[in-house]
Amino acid sequence: MKPDGTPTPFVSSFRYAARGIVQAYRLGLNIRVQTVVALVVVLAGVLCALSPVEWCLIVLCIGAVLAAECLNTALEQAIDLSCPHFDEQAGVAKDLAAGAVLALSIASCIIGLLVFVPHIISFFC
Repeated sequence: MKPDGTPTPFVSSFRYAARGIVQAYRLGLNIRVQTVVALVVVLAGVLCALSPVEWCLIVLCIGAVLAAECLNTALEQAIDLSCPHFDEQAGVAKDLAAGAVLALSIASCIIGLLVFVPHIISFFC
């Protein structure tokens, strides 16, 4: 805070970022679904007693997918604002952004399998 009580630009940037996260949850169903999946994965991680390295991989994947979804939502909003009517190229740009989230989600699922399958196998063997 500045001496006059107003927030510094650095502090304000956190406020804007938090507002952006709230907007992502308000605007998008996908990020809410991804968050539920992330919570299930965290619970599974606790039950499996993941190692610190495994937790790093899981947290990195969760953060990357949620961040990608925020970027996808931002891009969709910007395209809708700049091109309110249907435009094929705008649709392609939105599809590409969604595809990036899907690719990251698939990679995260593979990492999740690599982390959790050995724990599941050891539980049953």
